[in-house]
Amino acid sequence: MPNDLVIRPSIKSQFGHLTAAFAFVFLAFRGFSFEHGIFLYLGKISAGIAVFICLVILVNIFNFKYVLAEDFIQSIEGILSLNMVSQKVKYKDIKLLEAHQTILGRILGFGNVLIGSAATSNIEITLRNVSDPQLIKEFVLKKISQKRSEEKSDNNLKEARQSQNV
Repeated sequence: MPNDLVIRPSIKSQFGHLTAAFAFVFLAFRGFSFEHGIFLYLGKISAGIAVFICLVILVNIFNFKYVLAEDFIQSIEGILSLNMVSQKVKYKDIKLLEAHQTILGRILGFGNVLIGSAATSNIEITLRNVSDPQLIKEFVLKKISQKRSEEKSDNNLKEARQSQNV
């Protein structure tokens, strides 16, 4: 849908991985500055570790996709893995909506948004490591109130039509 908002985990949530990758890249360049010996081999190992960490970062970001559509929220997890899981919750069915941030998340501006419906007592969808979770929570709250008011006005119209027919 053209009006759907697609969200992925934030690169800011990968701060620890990015720091480690930069450290290993630095060690790799230091190791490559030697022509022989163990430092050259340590440089090659460090470069390999840095590449592996970068791949982990890419998987952590592109393995998840969250769609905030007109009528529902959809979570698609496992895009880059063998098992893909998709969950969908309609706005009118949402009973639980929480935004969680760690200290680092508050500093860097990322966190999780937890969504639950009346169908289960558990959390059905977790928007993991998204940028500005409070803003997403407010957006979803507006959608919830909009959908419930539309449903209420539709019910009022139906009741009015039924009373006119009687």
